[in-house]
Amino acid sequence: SDVTVQAQYEIRTYSVVFEDYDGAELKAETVEHGSAATAPEDPVREGYDFVGWDKEFANVTSDLVVEAQYEIRTYSVVFIDWDEEVIDEQTVEHGGAATAPEDPVREGYDFVGWDTDFSNVTSDVTVQAQYEIRTYSVVFEDYDGAELKAETVEHGGTATAPEEPVREGYDFVGWDKDFSNVTSDLVIKAQHEIKSYAVVFEDHDGTELKMERVEHGSAATAPEAPEREGYRFLRWDKDFTNITTDLVINAQYAIKNYTVIFEDYDGSELRVEIVAHGAAATAPEVPQREGYTFVGWDKDFSHVTSPVVVRARYEIKTYSVVFEDYDGAELKAETVEHGSAATAPETPEREGYRFVRWDNDFVNITSERVITAEYAIKNYTVIFEDYDNTELKVEIVAHGADATAPEDPVREGYDFVGWDRDFLSVTSAVVTKAQYEIKTYAVVFEDHDGTELKVETVEHGSAATAPEAPEREGYDFVGWDKDFSNVTSDLVVKARYEIVDPRGQ
Repeated sequence: SDVTVQAQYEIRTYSVVFEDYDGAELKAETVEHGSAATAPEDPVREGYDFVGWDKEFANVTSDLVVEAQYEIRTYSVVFIDWDEEVIDEQTVEHGGAATAPEDPVREGYDFVGWDTDFSNVTSDVTVQAQYEIRTYSVVFEDYDGAELKAETVEHGGTATAPEEPVREGYDFVGWDKDFSNVTSDLVIKAQHEIKSYAVVFEDHDGTELKMERVEHGSAATAPEAPEREGYRFLRWDKDFTNITTDLVINAQYAIKNYTVIFEDYDGSELRVEIVAHGAAATAPEVPQREGYTFVGWDKDFSHVTSPVVVRARYEIKTYSVVFEDYDGAELKAETVEHGSAATAPETPEREGYRFVRWDNDFVNITSERVITAEYAIKNYTVIFEDYDNTELKVEIVAHGADATAPEDPVREGYDFVGWDRDFLSVTSAVVTKAQYEIKTYAVVFEDHDGTELKVETVEHGSAATAPEAPEREGYDFVGWDKDFSNVTSDLVVKARYEIVDPRGQ
C-alpha cells in the first residue's frame, strides 16, 4: 500500500543575554527563532539615566548580547557673590568638579573661600563667596605722642574720640585727621594752638612734614608719625619741648620687624618667628589633628608687611553610620562628623519581640559603623481557670509557643468537655476557662408489679416529676419508695401501697 512520510522539524532557539554597561549580566534567556526576548527591569546606574538597549530583540534570529545604554546626568553650578550677584555659572557632569572663578574683590573685605565644596558635583549647587571684614588700628595721641586711646575699627566704621585732652596754656582745637570713615590704620593727633617760633618737622629726605608756630618756652607738637615703607618711625632728632629759636627737626627710622605667629585650630602656638619687612616666614611642620585633614594656612606669609597670626585650617572627617534591623534590613543611613553622635531612627518593631538596645555605641563616631537592633522575645501569661474562676494553672509562654493544659479538672455532676480558648501558638496573654456539660440520669417510675409508669431524663441535682398517683384495687397509694428531689444517678422509683381494711377501720 502507499505510505506518506512527513519531515519533522525542531525550531531553533537562541541565547539572548542582557548586560549592564560594565558587562554585568542582568538576564539570560533562551528564545525561539522569530520570537521576542523579554527585557529585564530597567537597570539603575548612579549619576546616569537609562535610555534603552543597544539592539532590537523583537524578532530574534541569532544569539544576542544586548547592552544597556545610558546618558550621564549634568548639573548647574552657580557661583554667587556676597550680595547674591551671579559671578559664574557652569554645567558639570555627575561626579565632575566645577572650576572656581577668579577670587572676587570686595572693598574692605578679604576673600576667604567658598561656602560649598564643588569637587564632586552630584546635584545642582549654589556656591557663595565668603569674606572677612578688615579691621584697622586707630590711635589717638596727644601733642607729645602720649597715647590717649587705641581702638580697633572695622572698614568704613567710625572711631570714637576720647575726651578732649587738657594742656596748660593751650586750647584744644580738634584732631588732625577725619575718623568718620576709617579705611586704614590711623594715628590721630590732638591739635592745640600755640605761639611763636617756626618749628619745621622734616622727613628723612628733607620733605617738610609740618611747620608750626610755638610760643617761647613752650613745646612744639609733632606731626603724625611719618610713614616710610618697611621702616618704623623712631624719634625726632632734636628736642622740642622748650622752644627758644627756629628749629628744623628731622625724622629718624629703624627698619620694621614683625612677629609672625603660627597657631593651631585651638589657638595653641606652633611657631613664633621675627621677620624683617618684605621677607617670608617659614611654616612649621604640618600639624596633626585627630579626626581632621589639614588643608592649609588661613593667611599668606610669603611677603610679610605687618604682624601676622596665621592659623591652621582643617576639614573634619565624616563617616557612614548605618542602623540595621535584626535581619540586616537598613533602617537608616547617616553621615556623621568625627566625634559627633549619630541619631538613631525610631525604635523598630518586631512581631513577638521587644526592642532592647542597639548593639554598638554611636555617641562618639570615629569610624564607619554598622549598628544592629537587638531584641528579646516577648513572654505571655497563660492562665487556666475552672468554671468558678479558680486558678488551675499559670504558665509563662514565649511568643508563638504552645501552652500546656493542666490535667482535666473534675466537677461533680458534670463532664469536662475542653477549654474555651485556644492556647496553641500564643501571641498575647490568655485566660482560658474549663468547659463542662451537666450529667443527666434516667428516672423510671414503676408500679408495684414492675409496670413502667413514666421514664424521665433529669439533670444532675434536679428533681424528677412523679406521674399521677397510680391506682391499685384494694390498696391505697402511699408514696414512692425513693427520694427523687435531688437526682445524682439513674433511679428506679416504685409505687408504695397499703392494703385497704375490709372492715372500714
